[in-house]
Amino acid sequence: MFIYILLIVLLLISIYTITVYNTILTTQIQVKEIWCSLETHLKQRHSLIPELITIIQKKDKLSKNTINIRNLAASVSGNTIRKEQYENMLSGTLKSLFNVLDHTEISKNSLYITQKQKIQESENKIQEICSNYNHSVAHFNHIICMFPNYLIIQHVHIEPERFFHFEPSDK
Repeated sequence: MFIYILLIVLLLISIYTITVYNTILTTQIQVKEIWCSLETHLKQRHSLIPELITIIQKKDKLSKNTINIRNLAASVSGNTIRKEQYENMLSGTLKSLFNVLDHTEISKNSLYITQKQKIQESENKIQEICSNYNHSVAHFNHIICMFPNYLIIQHVHIEPERFFHFEPSDK
């Protein structure tokens, strides 16, 4: 009789452990899927910047700086501190560029207006996805830190995910 009770307890513990592990993996996959979507939209923003520089036809220091920072941001992949820094530097540079250009004749150019709107729409979408990503990261990190989930996670070496803070150029 004791053996049957012990087997049932072990079976229940195994089922619980498997369920927790699968829940954690599913949540981690969702976080990674949202990150991929975020990276796709960041790349889309990167592709809009050379078109903007072509439209304004300026080769001044600010335009060159914008392209250089865009290249740095585009060269880093994954959710790293550098990626976040470069993307936010790019937003700051775009903000400066827009501030300068909005007080010149180019601000009346329909191509400039369209390209600026495309960049801002792209940034709005990035900000929306970033919010979803950070919400998913918070949920995932909460799940892996809870007891007894933490005990299970220790043995499979799953690490908490990083948040990603994005500053759009129009703020």
